[in-house]
Amino acid sequence: MKKQLSSLIFPFILLFVLAACNSNIEAFQQWSKAEDASLMEKELTLLGQHTQVLEFHKMMLMECTDQKQKPYPRMNALLDSMTILRSQVQSRRMDLKKERSQLWEAGKASKNRFEEEKNKAEEAQKQTSLDTAAFRQHYNNYQSLVEENGIVFISHATYADSLLDRLIQWEDSLEYQGGSIAQSKRRLDDLGMKKSSGLYLDYYQPISQMQLIHKEFQGMLVGLENAHSRYLTARPDEGFFYGPYLVDRPDVLTTEGIFDRLDSTMQRFRVEEEKAWLKIRR
Repeated sequence: MKKQLSSLIFPFILLFVLAACNSNIEAFQQWSKAEDASLMEKELTLLGQHTQVLEFHKMMLMECTDQKQKPYPRMNALLDSMTILRSQVQSRRMDLKKERSQLWEAGKASKNRFEEEKNKAEEAQKQTSLDTAAFRQHYNNYQSLVEENGIVFISHATYADSLLDRLIQWEDSLEYQGGSIAQSKRRLDDLGMKKSSGLYLDYYQPISQMQLIHKEFQGMLVGLENAHSRYLTARPDEGFFYGPYLVDRPDVLTTEGIFDRLDSTMQRFRVEEEKAWLKIRR
């Protein structure tokens, strides 16, 4: 009878032990996933900022003519520090994840081992927070150097938008010129002079200059329209840099030069416009 009772109780005890063990493993597994997610959350911002700086830095140095000059050595050092911190944060989380996976797969999530892993997790959270704070400081210092030295990346899409905005403004000036020329001609005609007379031709001289300048102005705007089309159809994520020891783009310099010429040409137009009005008012 005792033998029969023993044979009946033992399986129940075994089932109870297995159930408790499975419960420990399940709890450990859930805890491990939550800890990994917590570390991952701290890691994600760091990863995004590092990727952003790394891409910017590589593109910038491709355009740099002398990396030994300020601020490039300091920027290189800051990026190296950020890269080391990123690697530390990633390796720490991945190592812990691997270790815990091996434990629950092997069924070794004992109560003592669970407590040991919790202590490791607490230390990992602390170190990751310190690394993240250090990374943020290096990142901010890098961005400060970019701003202080006027280093700017302008994508083709951004430059095309800038060209269009300024082009529209100068087209308003072209329209103004056309209206001013028409008005000057009407006022001259209202004086009733013969168009073949020397006096009429004298009065018409500044208007003639206004017309020539207007045509020249229009040609420059056509050049800007063509430039806008080129940048609009270029790869939008590519572009160029402004900053110390960074290569100038000849096509950009040429395009920007057109705006300088538009300004000086508009000034010439206003001089002739004033001459025309002064003659008509005599």
